[in-house]
Amino acid sequence: MGLSGEIIMKGRIYSAAFLLIIISLLLPVTVRAKQEVIGLTSRHDVLGGTNITLSYLLDVPESQEPVSIFLVIPGGNGLINLKNLDGKIRHDLQSNLFIRNTKLFHERRIGVAMPDVPSDRSKGVNVTFRKGRDHADDLRAVLKDLRGRYPKSKIYFATSGSGGVSALFAAGHIGGDLDGVILAGADTSQLHAYDHSAVKTPVLMMHHTMDSCGSSPVIEAKEIAEKYLFTLFTFSDGEPDKGKNPCASRTKHGLFGLDGKVVATIGDWMAGRTVAMPRTGDEKVFLNERVIMIPTRVFGWEVSIQTTVFKPDGPGPFPLAIISHGVPFEKVLESEVKARSRFCSQSEEFVKRGFAVAIPMRRGYGKSGGQKNISTVNIAAFGLEDAKDIQATIDFMSKEPYVDGKRIVLVGQSGGGLASLAYGSLGNPDVKGIINFTGGLKRTGIAMWEIDMAQAFGNYAKTTIVPSLWFYTENDSYFSPSTARDAYEQYQKSGGRARLLALPPFKKDGHSLFAHFEGRSIWVPEVEKFLSQIGFEAGSGETK
Repeated sequence: MGLSGEIIMKGRIYSAAFLLIIISLLLPVTVRAKQEVIGLTSRHDVLGGTNITLSYLLDVPESQEPVSIFLVIPGGNGLINLKNLDGKIRHDLQSNLFIRNTKLFHERRIGVAMPDVPSDRSKGVNVTFRKGRDHADDLRAVLKDLRGRYPKSKIYFATSGSGGVSALFAAGHIGGDLDGVILAGADTSQLHAYDHSAVKTPVLMMHHTMDSCGSSPVIEAKEIAEKYLFTLFTFSDGEPDKGKNPCASRTKHGLFGLDGKVVATIGDWMAGRTVAMPRTGDEKVFLNERVIMIPTRVFGWEVSIQTTVFKPDGPGPFPLAIISHGVPFEKVLESEVKARSRFCSQSEEFVKRGFAVAIPMRRGYGKSGGQKNISTVNIAAFGLEDAKDIQATIDFMSKEPYVDGKRIVLVGQSGGGLASLAYGSLGNPDVKGIINFTGGLKRTGIAMWEIDMAQAFGNYAKTTIVPSLWFYTENDSYFSPSTARDAYEQYQKSGGRARLLALPPFKKDGHSLFAHFEGRSIWVPEVEKFLSQIGFEAGSGETK
């Protein structure tokens, strides 16, 4: 029978042509796309006398003008290597949440535009640039070009990770020329340190409650949304993370496995429909994360220490691991001082071995009160001053019903390693061991600070009764192999029990061994061995 014939189904007669129409309506709609790479001048460098240029990807439905366009701001260093090769457009951001959903957006008549870095930032951009006027002007130029091409379309910034810094700061500069901002897994650790009251356009924030990327805590997302009246939607399902990097696109951080729900949520928000949030308290959060304020007294004044707590499921009591952050080197961004250290993947290693984890932000850091430690007497005194905040953390956490305050391990990164070793010298019998990751204090402009550091470690060793495990690398930008070796030898000579792991180069800077997610494969086996040696059963947190 030809297409012009008739088909009998369940007693009814249908024409084949009619059936084809019905079938076509049931099948997914395929929208043809128009892709091109567009170059433009974004600003003029007055000092250099040159024009700054950039190129951006434009991907819109071919047959109809888009109702909206998402100007996708890349995260990370912003470099996507956008190019047109033999008629095919290539770039490095295919798995980005907004890019991988381009077809779904096209079905809703939403186009996508994504800029590469400007010509004066060929090696990429940093957070300082993302907050600046030049970056806002670059995004404004792309916005203006899109307005000229599609005057009837609404245009939204859409981004994730550190692109959220770009979006909110640029939105504050651009003002009414923008129709809205969409943030997915934004770098809330950075964002919460700044004032975003200049952002007058609507903002949608989407976050996964189990996001384990250290820079994207859902706790700060909730604080930002509440403070600035942004719309926040949290997800609690999706697919398991793919790969080891918790901040990559194919993870809960990138809302992986939630594409349909994400697109629907965005569509509802853009249409002005209520975005239904889960009831507060219903969702499970990563490692049962909480943020508490621990009271302490300094020179008679009461201050609070902001502390992140992770713990296993269940009532405990669990042994306690206290992870101490480093000391920023040279002049740093306000956000680096005010950001809450979480050490997510590192804490996970302890939690799954049965430990509760506390990460105190020492005085002057994060939202902790008081002033940063600026002791200039010597390095030993500096470490002992920071050790006071570890003591306050132990005093408070030991009273928590889920914590066994008689079984404590100290873990320190850089300046936190110094503080942990300093605390060890106080002889608390509840501390069973110390793990020192590239610990110390670099003093620029001070002659022979390396000798001062070695002497500090030697002084600590005289009254330390517990063993310690030390990690240093050959390419540490803070402490050279000889500096680490001298400190270790001084520690041993003074009676300290320590094991030094002098490791080969790690990444571009071995100082990041503990903080970098790829460092786990190096330090976890050694830490597990050490925990067993000091009386903790492997994988359980229980002592022998």
